[in-house]
Amino acid sequence: MNTLHWIVLFIIDKLNGQRTTSGVYHLIKGKRSAQTIQDAYIFHCAPYVSSIKDLKKEEFYQIINELVEKNFILVKTQDVGVITNTGKQKLVNLQGLPILPKEFNGSKHEWNGSAQFFWERYSLAIQTLSYLQHGKNNFIPVCYHLEVQRWLKLLFQQYLMDTKIMSDNIYVETTELLRKVSNQHANLFVNRLTSPYGTGKTYDQLCKDFNDDPIKTKLIFQSVIHQFLDTIEKKPKKYPFLMNFVIKTKGDSITNSAKETNYYLRLGKTINEISNIRKLRVSTIEDHLIELALFDAEFNYTPFISDEEIKNILITAKDLKTKRLRVLKDHFNPTYTYFQLRLALTKEKGADSE
Repeated sequence: MNTLHWIVLFIIDKLNGQRTTSGVYHLIKGKRSAQTIQDAYIFHCAPYVSSIKDLKKEEFYQIINELVEKNFILVKTQDVGVITNTGKQKLVNLQGLPILPKEFNGSKHEWNGSAQFFWERYSLAIQTLSYLQHGKNNFIPVCYHLEVQRWLKLLFQQYLMDTKIMSDNIYVETTELLRKVSNQHANLFVNRLTSPYGTGKTYDQLCKDFNDDPIKTKLIFQSVIHQFLDTIEKKPKKYPFLMNFVIKTKGDSITNSAKETNYYLRLGKTINEISNIRKLRVSTIEDHLIELALFDAEFNYTPFISDEEIKNILITAKDLKTKRLRVLKDHFNPTYTYFQLRLALTKEKGADSE
């Protein structure tokens, strides 16, 4: 079983027959919707979010069909995927294998693009410095994004165009970071870089050492970047030069639209009033509040639901062994709205409810 098949099967198991296969696809792709954001946390699969952002829908459903043919999953009515006993045993058999590195954290570094930002800045800086050190001023840049190129020009100005100091700094700090990963993973990272000595290799070219699996190779590479970012974040004074490469993403887990809703909420506006002011559906405003409940520690949910009501809903969900809103709504109707049920389920963020 390759990595892509494993991720699909693993998330289907996590969702426990309570979401459609489309929900699985949106998690893997990292769709920035309130439903996907909530699912990532209440089903405890946040690290796997955005793991394969370029996954095509046709390829995904081909994998679903293959998993069905192997009797690893069943697809029930309304396109709900359910893992079979055979599928569960397959996951058990693979438990000892490092299929997805523990350092990989999609919800933290892929969803907001921080890993991509770091790599674009870093790879372009390495290419530029190495070419200039060899007296070569003309080359095809590995990154065409103008904002990244502008950023690098500002960095050069900050260091007064002293390429030796910049090269020494990036070498020393990168070497320190690479000491924290295995030689195999360090070589993978280095071989992705472009310099006068050669063009950075593709995942297809580098996958020989990783079970001939390009997806696994890419995820391991991304996990190295994630580990870099975590280490730099924890010890910024130890990596002052590489701190320049890190995008400040505090608060970026909350979309701009949700932030705007929060602005009106703090002015004392009701959900209906915000809906009218912003000319958005009430359900959209409720989606924003779910985001805030997940990511804003200062968000006050008590005007919408009490702690006692949340406790009641979570106990019932556990007793019924479900997080499906329709099942919970049928059980509680008309005591709680769908929005209140969703809000209550967000309180399981980070908890182990399996």
